[in-house]
Amino acid sequence: MTTQLSSAVKPAAYLLAASMRDAEITARSDWGWQPSGRHMFRTYSGELVHLISSGRHLRGVPKGTKIYLGFQWQEAPESNYVVKMIRAGMLVEGKPEIPV
Repeated sequence: MTTQLSSAVKPAAYLLAASMRDAEITARSDWGWQPSGRHMFRTYSGELVHLISSGRHLRGVPKGTKIYLGFQWQEAPESNYVVKMIRAGMLVEGKPEIPV
């Protein structure tokens, strides 16, 4: 299932996990981000993050797009593509800010 984004709502970053459920648990429970629409969360700094469960959703994103790696992200389909894109500098691995 591919999630379509309207042209008015563009995420600043993506969170990849093994499943959409794992991505949501990572965003909400582990990192404390706030929901901001279907499969979207906002970080503490207000960054809009789109939840995904496959690397195929990242095809065609602009160079330098931020990717957060959530629970069991290595199990997501096409995770090897994500690793290659990070190594090539096309994706930037994000580090979640977690207030203490």
